[in-house]
Amino acid sequence: MVSGSAGGEFEQLGLPSWERKAADLLLVLRSGGALGEPERVVYRVWRGAERGRWEEWGLRYDLTLILAGEIGGELNKTFGHYHAPLPLWPQGFPELYQVLEGRGLFLLQRPGGREVALSLAGPGEAVFIPPGFGHLTVNVGPEPLLVSNLVLAEGEALYEPFARSRGGAWYVLKGDELAGFRLRPNPSYSELGLPRLRPPLYLSFRLLDRVRDCPEEFRFLLHPEAELPFWMRGAGSEKGEVLLEKGGSARGGTSPSVQ
Repeated sequence: MVSGSAGGEFEQLGLPSWERKAADLLLVLRSGGALGEPERVVYRVWRGAERGRWEEWGLRYDLTLILAGEIGGELNKTFGHYHAPLPLWPQGFPELYQVLEGRGLFLLQRPGGREVALSLAGPGEAVFIPPGFGHLTVNVGPEPLLVSNLVLAEGEALYEPFARSRGGAWYVLKGDELAGFRLRPNPSYSELGLPRLRPPLYLSFRLLDRVRDCPEEFRFLLHPEAELPFWMRGAGSEKGEVLLEKGGSARGGTSPSVQ
């Protein structure tokens, strides 16, 4: 279904639902107006990239391709958003991502930035976005980053909080060859907490294949009382820990070095 190379255009994906250029990210960039190439494409999104019976359950499958590169020293990233509240999800609904190609850093944060988690993920690894957390994705590798996600189809993304705060709680800047990236605090956040490292979940299958065969396993994305599937519990986390709700940040995490 998906193919591409280091400089690939991922032609088999077809026309994207939308794309964001450097100029479209102006409100969430550390560098402000220092765009360099304002018309350069940073990332593309395919909404409903695949169709299937999971749609009858109320789920949607998307793809996002973040190109490698930087803007004013800040690595290419998505705009960032929170999830709008719904009757069953008053804090906002959850979401599940999987890296298909490349290397990505997922930044998760509660409103105000007092609680921040970072997940570094490569091909096959998944990152769960708990209720109540905003998030953005950064391409920290030299190749294009392709990620899939499953999410509640009726859910709405809220971009304005990230625009109002000039981006996420921490900026991800280009680093040396060993580290690949470094973090800088966003001064727009007055009560900024140190980020916690949250390991990703390695999956032996693609989300697309799993939801095609077993859509019922993804009820936890639809209803807050649904049990987690065994392949998420197998990561050694209780449900409350995975959701980052009953104990703050994931236990056992450590803070990365920051500048």
